[in-house]
Amino acid sequence: MNRQSPRHWITQIIGYFSICFIAMSCTPQNQIITITPEKKWEAGETFHNFVLEGQAYTEKDAEAVLLFHTNGESGYEVLFRNGIIDGSRKTGSLSAIRNLYRSLANDNEWFNFKVCVHDKNIAIQINGTDVVCYTEPSNPYRTTEYSKRLLGQGDIILKGKQGTVKFQNIQITPLTEGTYKANETLPAIDEQNDAIIRLQQQNFPVID
Repeated sequence: MNRQSPRHWITQIIGYFSICFIAMSCTPQNQIITITPEKKWEAGETFHNFVLEGQAYTEKDAEAVLLFHTNGESGYEVLFRNGIIDGSRKTGSLSAIRNLYRSLANDNEWFNFKVCVHDKNIAIQINGTDVVCYTEPSNPYRTTEYSKRLLGQGDIILKGKQGTVKFQNIQITPLTEGTYKANETLPAIDEQNDAIIRLQQQNFPVID
């Protein structure tokens, strides 16, 4: 098994796939998408494996999510929320699965983000820094509240939860099947016997 560091795994996954396929530009360059609790954005297509990248801008106390493999209710959620360390989940969190409690971005500043989904692996970067590398196991642990938080396929949606979050330069690069290599990423863990995943889904601040 490849014993390289998790940081290397994420960089390898995101860096390799982001240059191997042709990206589709989902928004005109520098066109701003404004997301509020009353306003969302949908890619309007079905995605399985992909790399998504763009820039985001959070106002003070604002919060939005990027949903993928979703029908509006199912799929995973990447969080956008900055600000001081206060016990709330922060930008880059794979919400309820891999929560982050310190943001690598600031309010009222544009920052870069990248999400790579390939086979059972999800990798997230904020401002070029690897923050999440998660491999969904064959038998993932999910509470009733998060029972639909699973990989599959579906749309990509930006949805507001509080205040105003802006996005621009969104690009989605579909990835072809059969190029994923399990030894290039973190192995899945046995979540049925893992205490950390239970605390994550209770929104209890932990660092695993």
